[in-house]
Amino acid sequence: MTYAQRMKTFYKAHENDLALIGNKIESHNFQVVYDKDSGEFLKVPTKVSFAACKNKACKLCKEITELGKIADEVAHARIISRGWEKASLYYIARLADTGMNLEDIAEALETTPEVIRGLIKDDIESEGWSMEDVVRLFRTTFQVSTTVMYELIPYTAEDVRKAILINGKKLTTLTGKPLHLEEEER
Repeated sequence: MTYAQRMKTFYKAHENDLALIGNKIESHNFQVVYDKDSGEFLKVPTKVSFAACKNKACKLCKEITELGKIADEVAHARIISRGWEKASLYYIARLADTGMNLEDIAEALETTPEVIRGLIKDDIESEGWSMEDVVRLFRTTFQVSTTVMYELIPYTAEDVRKAILINGKKLTTLTGKPLHLEEEER
């Protein structure tokens, strides 16, 4: 069984887990009561919300926490199970954040590296991504190495530098530290 097939199987087994988390949080935060006077059902806040619950024996909190542990894997499995036709720059950056490189992503999405790079280029152009936004997506939203970023995007380090200098911006991380755009040593 290939990696893509395993991820598709995993996703089929867990595709409802994310909705289940939301339902369980809703159950923790609210209860439905019947108002005899109006004859309606009302949603009333519980005494302790999920965010404020400190009870270590709380069954709902334990279930929500357990389901939350696999939320990222479910999200990655969803991307892979949908295939390269539904992939986007954002989804590919998310997969790269898990440690996957161009070859791994192409294999997982059952296509070629050339198709992945073409998809990224089309997405950048059709959605109007600026070079700053592309770099921020890979380097700050997700912590993708510069080497993998340049492997994925259809631009060289020099292209990126020129595009950013044309706009006159000095890129920084969210904490204000400068972003390094040079390719890393392999």
